Amino acid sequence: MGRRSDEVRLVTDRRPRESDRAWAAYCQYRNMEPEVRSISSAIVEVRGHLDLEWFKRWRVWSATFKWSDRVRSYDEERHERVRLQVESVREAARERRLAHAMDQQAVASARFRGLKEQIEGGQRPKMSVTEAIKMMANGMAQERVELGEEIAERDGLKDSSGVSVTVYMPDNGRDVVASEEKVAKEAKPQDVIEETA
Repeated sequence: MGRRSDEVRLVTDRRPRESDRAWAAYCQYRNMEPEVRSISSAIVEVRGHLDLEWFKRWRVWSATFKWSDRVRSYDEERHERVRLQVESVREAARERRLAHAMDQQAVASARFRGLKEQIEGGQRPKMSVTEAIKMMANGMAQERVELGEEIAERDGLKDSSGVSVTVYMPDNGRDVVASEEKVAKEAKPQDVIEETA
């Protein structure tokens, strides 16, 4: 709730026939933290000491105007406002993390295109395919987590579907991404850079 809503709510919390002094006393009592809230503590905050005449008068007002019920309702509303604020902050953080995951994937995708162009042009890539795959896998995993999807146990480059990718260095010196089946047929053990279980 905004400040204006709080003011309206506070004004509507005042009871008919509640004098200005009784209303001020209730507000003093209500605004205390629940753990330390008491009539005597509220009086000490106002007067600097416990005044017995004030204590008697405040107890009558408390009973007459049902301070306990009103303050319980006030605390519940305040708690709900705080809960909604915390939820809003969490949602904003979740959206930032999701945007970060999407950015990682965009960078990895662009890097894949650049690697492809470098390889097709006969150049040795500056970023390995393994690094690009890891970046993509991390971005995808983070995106899935933020969207509330379950992800399977990941080992290396294995994704949630259980498909794994192996990166190996063929004789021509270029990184190549291949399925495990192709690697098993073509690669020699000394060619394997990284292998997933």
